[in-house]
Amino acid sequence: MSENYKIGPVTVTALGGGWYELKHDSLSEPKKVHGKDAADAEAVKIGNAAEGSMEPNGDLMVSGAGGDIVRPGDERTPAERVQERASDLPEPTAPAPASEAPVTDPEAEAKRNDELEKLKRQLAASEEKNAALEAKTNDFETRFNEFLKSAQPMVQTVVATEAEQEGPGVPMSIPREYSGQMDARVKKQLKAAGIEVVTIVLEENETIPPTGLFLGHNGRSYMISPGEEVDVPDFLLGILDDAVMSAPVVDSKSQKVLGYRNRSKYPYRRVNTKG
Repeated sequence: MSENYKIGPVTVTALGGGWYELKHDSLSEPKKVHGKDAADAEAVKIGNAAEGSMEPNGDLMVSGAGGDIVRPGDERTPAERVQERASDLPEPTAPAPASEAPVTDPEAEAKRNDELEKLKRQLAASEEKNAALEAKTNDFETRFNEFLKSAQPMVQTVVATEAEQEGPGVPMSIPREYSGQMDARVKKQLKAAGIEVVTIVLEENETIPPTGLFLGHNGRSYMISPGEEVDVPDFLLGILDDAVMSAPVVDSKSQKVLGYRNRSKYPYRRVNTKG
């Protein structure tokens, strides 16, 4: 059976397990609190909020007519209570004249000035550091530009990008690596697609790795082995022809560079075959 008791206008009901239920007309629904001491304290708060407040000495007071605060057993009239409260109010303090300067703490002022000087020194050091860094950067840029002028490469490679060409599509079955003669069946497939097969010898040079020269055409890559006769599709010859580089023209006596001329980057030669 639940234990009920009241604290002021609040009804406290023990629910068991250390839980208590608080009921009051000011609550939209009962409030549950764990622990008897916590429940009693919360009941006092609810009663005070609904009916009055606590004075510093802990006496419970209730609200009278017009917001007047009445202690239990207080027989004074509302006018007597108002007069007593008015006599307890502190005397108003006249505001300080606006002309009076605020009192400054010398120690605080000195500390503020020290902080300000410290910030000024830090700012000056930062500006000096930035100026030194900017000067160093400018010097580096100057020396780098001079280096570029003096270290003009003897051979300047001109990268030629092959434009997409409209023409016969390359069958996916066509191999991408070419070394030696091409199979007759593959040649037939290429010819049926409108692609001729040409036998060439790609000259070896230091720019071609040992594994072969990679070329790109219409999103596909191909590899040609240099230094030997190989059968390749004719569209790869256009890529080789467009790959040029700028070579210097040197005076035979003064060894000075007179200018530059274009030459093939990947030279090759055609091989005539029978049939």
